Amino acid sequence: MGRVLFINAVDRFSSQENRYQNIGIGYLIATLRKAFGTEFFKFDVISENVIDTLDKLKPEVVCITSVTQNYNIAGEYAGYSKEAGAIVIVGGIHITTLPHSLKSSMSIGCIGEGDETIVEVFNTIIENNWELPPVDILRTIKGIVFHNKNEIIITDPRNPIKELDTIPFPSRDFFSIDKSTYILTSRGCPYSCSFCASTVFWNRVRFFSAEYVVEEIKHIYEKYKCEWIHLYDDLFISNKKRMIQIIDLLGKMDLLGKIKFSTMGRANIINDDMALLMKQMNIRSVGLGLESGNNQILQFLKGKSVSVEKNRLAVEVLKRHKITNFSSFIIGSPLESRDQIRETYDFIKDSGIKFFDVNILTPFPGTEIWQYAINHGLVGLDMDWSLLSVDLKRQSQRAIILSELVSRKELLKYYRAFLRLRLFRRIRYASKHPFVNSLPEYIKQKIYAKIKKVVKPLISVVR
Repeated sequence: MGRVLFINAVDRFSSQENRYQNIGIGYLIATLRKAFGTEFFKFDVISENVIDTLDKLKPEVVCITSVTQNYNIAGEYAGYSKEAGAIVIVGGIHITTLPHSLKSSMSIGCIGEGDETIVEVFNTIIENNWELPPVDILRTIKGIVFHNKNEIIITDPRNPIKELDTIPFPSRDFFSIDKSTYILTSRGCPYSCSFCASTVFWNRVRFFSAEYVVEEIKHIYEKYKCEWIHLYDDLFISNKKRMIQIIDLLGKMDLLGKIKFSTMGRANIINDDMALLMKQMNIRSVGLGLESGNNQILQFLKGKSVSVEKNRLAVEVLKRHKITNFSSFIIGSPLESRDQIRETYDFIKDSGIKFFDVNILTPFPGTEIWQYAINHGLVGLDMDWSLLSVDLKRQSQRAIILSELVSRKELLKYYRAFLRLRLFRRIRYASKHPFVNSLPEYIKQKIYAKIKKVVKPLISVVR
């Protein structure tokens, strides 16, 4: 029996990164089980206590997944694993967009979608008696990167999986699942924002069928008793026809209304018809990347299909249909002026958005913004990857600032003003949060009691 350890390289101080466990690992384990049988491997999945687990499990293979801002952490884990004698395979968005950043402690990097790649890699490892295969064998595997003496070899790209329904449901038995969880019903996004690398990773948008999606929802509902499922797609509502089919099938299986959903949306496809469909499916909340209150900056970030007016109309539609809106905004674009930042602040205040988040524009690999940062000498392959963390509260003086018109000091001042407004809105509208309805009454009372103790911050007008 082969021993395989999967490590999700996350920042343990980030609540957002630790909110959900990595479903990508679940897909890979399920795929390996399908290919080799359920008894062929002994798996473990962790995000901490790496050294202790390595000593206990003694894996032949360690698989690490990592986003760019955590690639330093992934490198440390790879070093521990190599010292323990394991073959180290790394995957995820970072190695896909920057394969030449493969560290010497990493045996193989999987580029892009890993379901088919990992089966082929494991086949060669097993055939080679659980040792790293020779270079001539590795060259035949599509979609990987590896070391050969002093050079890095990138093999031919692997085509995306045509029929997503052939992929088994992710193995969730390694995850702690309570009353809420998330699923992926598609891969990729039909849009290409300048700050997002989803299109680079997934190549193109593909959808699981309505039948597959509803069967997975049914499986989760019956096995884990989940009451809330987040549809974690880049843009679940982009396929209206499939959405109607999903609603119809949920009704036929007597699941409609029994599960609450949340999902991501996009302002230019939010209208009354779409809102009615979301209500029918019991979608309680929608995340919108509204990004800016200024048209010039908004279209720099998201393209010409959006506008501030479309953003405003989308917020009004969701409000009218009593669907909670969680909006996100970005400040700090290279040519964004002080007045344009204020327009975003005023948009949030005037639109009455209850829940929102704000980030300073960060140059992630594979994006147009990354290329801008490269051209201006702000990033490179030998950089400290933690500088790309979006948690500015912990590293405000180290973060990469792209703005050419607003100083770091000023930008952070604006950022803190947005955070104060966000906190004020969260306190004011805490009882309106969609998750509150799922809480027992005694927990609600405790939460409200704590909120009353919080002194409302003075909201500084961004002037």
